Amino acid sequence: MDAFERVVVSLLEREGFWVRSSFKVELTKDEKVNIGRPSSPRWELDVVGYRARDNELRVVECKSYLDSRGVAMAAFDGSNPKAAKRFKLFAEPQTRAVVLRRLEEQLLALGAIRPGPRITLCLAAGRIVSSADVWRSIRALAQRGGFFGQLKRETGSHKTLAREGCPDFTFAFHDSEEIGPRMLARIAKRTGLTPNDL
Repeated sequence: MDAFERVVVSLLEREGFWVRSSFKVELTKDEKVNIGRPSSPRWELDVVGYRARDNELRVVECKSYLDSRGVAMAAFDGSNPKAAKRFKLFAEPQTRAVVLRRLEEQLLALGAIRPGPRITLCLAAGRIVSSADVWRSIRALAQRGGFFGQLKRETGSHKTLAREGCPDFTFAFHDSEEIGPRMLARIAKRTGLTPNDL
């Protein structure tokens, strides 16, 4: 387990989760064929956390990328298939369904979880590419679920979103700016999103 994963583990433990890192999911031969990887070894999940009080199971993919340009939204919005290959559980619905179903069955057999947990796939990233990428993710989420409402106005790098019953949200960053974790937390607080959504 690397230092970044240890930070993620500590954060989950502080929220009341029991946590395992480098968790191996034992896929059957048929399941491996079903996801197009008949000769793959056991599927390894970076971090798995379970909180019994609300029967919540979190599967966390950890990408520190502290020494690179960071995680790009293009890996998730379908615009860059090459980048998406690094995030198979996010990019491949069939793989995600098979792996998470087997994980649940495996943990149930061990007596580690209750039946019917709410499973959340999460990404913990140490660096996000740029404000332009964050803006694309906000727009993508808005288009999928209408969460942010509509673009009210755009002037240069300032983009204002309006949502009924909420104050307007202004996103004011130049495309090349990197947005750090504190600012991401502020964006999440102002918009009502969780950091996992960003």
